[in-house]
Amino acid sequence: IPAGTMVWCFELANPPTYDDRTARQLCDAAVLNGDITSILRSSYFMATDHTMLVDLRGDSGRFFNHSAAKIGQNVALGSEMAKRIGARNGVAYEQHSAYALRDIPAETELLDDYTTFGANPPWYDTLLSEHGVDESYLTRTAAESQPAILLPTPARSNMEI
Repeated sequence: IPAGTMVWCFELANPPTYDDRTARQLCDAAVLNGDITSILRSSYFMATDHTMLVDLRGDSGRFFNHSAAKIGQNVALGSEMAKRIGARNGVAYEQHSAYALRDIPAETELLDDYTTFGANPPWYDTLLSEHGVDESYLTRTAAESQPAILLPTPARSNMEI
């Protein structure tokens, strides 16, 4: 994957999103039906709007793993790319999509720095703790990250611009 290439497009993926109120309702219902750990492990709050939960349970974006910046990170959200690199050939990055920070060889795990997504709302952190969902990965090195399932890169997939 060449550096600067979009590897995951938020708009094409169109994952379910929930505002703070409906995210709480979703999580409350999931506690009752036993699905809460699935939601907690495959969802995140948007970096630009910490009241919007993005649910990746049905999307390939759930296969990205965490790596601290400058250690092993090879992809970043468009909002981070804009901060680090600026516009590319005058074209702005889509803030919620993911891009290759550098050339990524085939068979390479896709790693993003989740700490750039921002803090979770306190109620969500409480759920993580209550249901034993470990977020210590935010302090692990790339070598300690669990391997991801690699995503295909056929033409015109959600993996390309």
